[in-house]
Amino acid sequence: MKTKPPLAERAVAAVARYERAAAELTNIKRAIVAALDKCPITIEAFSDSGMESFDRGHSLLWDGTRPNTHLHRALQMYTCDDFDREVKLQDYEIRYELEGDGEDETLKCEHCLAAWLLIERRKLVRQEFGQAKRLVRALGKLAIKAEPAEPERSCAAKECQRYRVDGTMFCGEHQSVKDRWPQRPITNEQLSHMMQQDGYQQ
Repeated sequence: MKTKPPLAERAVAAVARYERAAAELTNIKRAIVAALDKCPITIEAFSDSGMESFDRGHSLLWDGTRPNTHLHRALQMYTCDDFDREVKLQDYEIRYELEGDGEDETLKCEHCLAAWLLIERRKLVRQEFGQAKRLVRALGKLAIKAEPAEPERSCAAKECQRYRVDGTMFCGEHQSVKDRWPQRPITNEQLSHMMQQDGYQQ
């Protein structure tokens, strides 16, 4: 029967897996932005004339505050399903449109297609990232269970050597704030002073 590697080795491997997925997600995000920046619509939108039309608020180059790239247009397209209901394009249909094989060849754009392929790749990497994250947490829980038990500690109250109540810093006697300083026997002088004070008050 095959035995599992030690917990420490599995933990290191899980953390490395998590970090690889996280780094790939970051790289994909940057690559998507870089690909969309090369779209002719993006370039024209950020040109002087494109910015002027943005300021006037009636440009086909912009959708709100974002460039109206081929990919953005494809994501906003609708088609009819078998029940004559309007639905957004399926993933493969978006790819066809960007490749120029769909109904609207005006959406053909190699840069938006590259961005879409990266978006599809990102879905898989997100799944890997989620699995790696769950594995790290599972190994973390095992590591907590494997930790040696904490040695018994004495009460945090001054000069008290009793054991603490589980989950607290104090023994049973010093759970209350007012009892955390141990009471010393009253001296004769203190008793005399207290009696005098009591007499004055009467």
